[in-house]
Amino acid sequence: MIDIKNLCKDYDTVRALDDLSLHIDKGEFIGLIGPNGAGKTTLLKALMGLVRPESGAIAINGMNIWEKPVETRQLTGYSPEPPVLYDYLTGYEYLQFTGRMRGMNGKNLGDRIADLMQEFALQDKAAELIADYSHGMKKKIAIAAALLAEPLLLLLDEPTGGLDPEIIFSLKKLLVKLHGQGTTIVFSSHILETVEKLCSRVVMINKGRLVADDSITNLYQHYGNGATLEDIFIARVKN
Repeated sequence: MIDIKNLCKDYDTVRALDDLSLHIDKGEFIGLIGPNGAGKTTLLKALMGLVRPESGAIAINGMNIWEKPVETRQLTGYSPEPPVLYDYLTGYEYLQFTGRMRGMNGKNLGDRIADLMQEFALQDKAAELIADYSHGMKKKIAIAAALLAEPLLLLLDEPTGGLDPEIIFSLKKLLVKLHGQGTTIVFSSHILETVEKLCSRVVMINKGRLVADDSITNLYQHYGNGATLEDIFIARVKN
């Protein structure tokens, strides 16, 4: 689903991604972790074509993302951190707009919006302007928009930040369901316990470089003695 080769991205004098290569198969559930400033958000933005690297290549489902930007984005749902929304639309209008941009319409779109609004407890705020939403409400609308068209690839940047525990629980159940249906998920998070419970494989980056890439099971076996993902994280980031 994702093939990244020798990706480099600079911001002035800072190298955010440093010769990073990564291959993700269809249907994998990837936990993307790393310290602040490691390059996680830059990587997700690059996958969406929102930042252009100095060098390297990215393909989604076999298509170069800069040669086929529309086709690759049609396959992808993306929830950024912080959420980027149209403040002077209502929550319902924003989801309706997003759905129409993705080729959805009519009863199919209306039913899908209703389901997601119920899933994320958005019904009471559907007619309010996004400008008046709390951060948590904006986060829920952004995640709902990412899920709306049932994408084959889902990119989530710190999706649980700002959400209350009940919604986090619902989101985790939904992601497990989507993974079971074959959706490829890249889940960036600082909450390592959540990554341990949800993800089948961990991709860890530090200073723009790949420092670990393996299944949770293999990482535990390598470190042994009851090591947690937190222990592994500290060990690899220090090196």
